[in-house]
Amino acid sequence: MLNFRNKILYLKGMLFSTVYFEISVILAMLLYPNYNQNDQFLSALGVGSTALLFNPPVIVIGLFTCMIFLFIGSFLRTLTSRGDEPVSNLIIYSLQILGVILGALLIGVGVFVSDKATGKIHNTLAISYFLLLIPVFFILSIPLYKSSKILSGTALLVVILTTTGLFLPGVNQHIFQKLVVQVELIFFFLFTLKIILMENSKPEGGE
Repeated sequence: MLNFRNKILYLKGMLFSTVYFEISVILAMLLYPNYNQNDQFLSALGVGSTALLFNPPVIVIGLFTCMIFLFIGSFLRTLTSRGDEPVSNLIIYSLQILGVILGALLIGVGVFVSDKATGKIHNTLAISYFLLLIPVFFILSIPLYKSSKILSGTALLVVILTTTGLFLPGVNQHIFQKLVVQVELIFFFLFTLKIILMENSKPEGGE
């Protein structure tokens, strides 16, 4: 059972992580020598002079992704209105398993950087992460549809952008990677902020 204090802690941690990552990436892009958004993936920022700016927030957001999905049932119940059909256990268990793996892959991306020594491991983890985004966010969009059309639509946008970037011939994957990451960050920011506001508006002692 996830108590109120831990629930708010994990949510605020994820909220902080999204802002931390966004600021760190912007600074890393500015400081990385001749970084080209059209020709380089974000992973390039994890090597060299910007490594300490880029890799720590990747690991942190991966850790809180694990925590959010581990207790996703509790968070989805907060968003479910009274009288609505409860979220099925199949959806919750699927999101718990796939979501924790998703977070673990992201941690791995931050630990195994894209240099010569660990580049192959990094690439495998990064590709696996983006492939797993598709089922995770598609499943997540289903229970969110009734409680928040904006969150559900944002989750589906992650699915569409990721699928397009990975499988549509001729697209600039470097650009689509950044679009996917941005929309994903927006989703988690809105998702966690909405639940925090709802939890804080509950009467004291309310579940």
